[in-house]
Amino acid sequence: MNKRVLRVSVVFAFVFIAVRASYAVEPAATSKRVFMWRVKSTNSTVYLLGSIHVAKPSMYPLDARIEKAFSNSDVLVVEADASPDKALGLAMQMMTRASYPPDDGLDKHISKDLFDTIETRMATNGIPPAMVKGLKPWFIAMTLTLGELSDLGIDPQLGIDLHFLQKAKGKPIVELEGAEAQFSLLDGFTDKQQEDFLKFTLKDNENIAKSIDEMIAAWSDGDAKKLDDLIMQSVKESPEMQSLYAELFDDRNTKMAAKIEDMMKTGKTYFVVVGAGHLVGKTGLLQLLGKKYKLEQM
Repeated sequence: MNKRVLRVSVVFAFVFIAVRASYAVEPAATSKRVFMWRVKSTNSTVYLLGSIHVAKPSMYPLDARIEKAFSNSDVLVVEADASPDKALGLAMQMMTRASYPPDDGLDKHISKDLFDTIETRMATNGIPPAMVKGLKPWFIAMTLTLGELSDLGIDPQLGIDLHFLQKAKGKPIVELEGAEAQFSLLDGFTDKQQEDFLKFTLKDNENIAKSIDEMIAAWSDGDAKKLDDLIMQSVKESPEMQSLYAELFDDRNTKMAAKIEDMMKTGKTYFVVVGAGHLVGKTGLLQLLGKKYKLEQM
């Protein structure tokens, strides 16, 4: 297997459905708020931290309030457990999902113009045409985004999720979804949805540097409304993403909220690290959980 493809698959076995809301950020030193909320029931506490899946070294150390909440928690909760010892297995699992069988290929599932564009773009990432033909659109979209982020000096190995997975050291780890569920979602998209996702990625990556700067400001200020506005602006400007939004966010948020509600009945303290885009918006976790519990931004 091409080493770059393996590296990419390892990364996205952890990043998965990052889209725009999980780009890198650097927290402002004078920020009065952090992108974390405390949810309390009569006997349980849940800390909800908006996750940034890829980052720069300069974002560490994280705010002391975040690290203290983690230290005081009984359980670490993540979208999917991609601890370092599981990364290779997840990468192989993902590549199986991301690859067409020998008698099939990318050129049979997307337009010729888009296929030609992808061949050229992927070549700049060191992936030859023969390999590109065997990869599915959703994986190619993620690979292209990773390439753009890498060019900006952003490292997925510094993501917040991985940071806390590495620090867990015996602390129980619970998955909100799991790798298989996320692979199934991506691989379950129709040909049209996958092509739409790929087109969106090509267009979105043209302004990725500007997008990151805007995300930095919103996350650093703990500004959930601003982050939501940025996400929804992207969706509104890209009709091809509107049909996917419910599957990528709304449906998943409902299931995540239900699992978090179960945690609120256990008497334990949970530290939940979930993509920042899942917290915000009318169907985000903050709104869903706020209907039953009091939320306090840290």
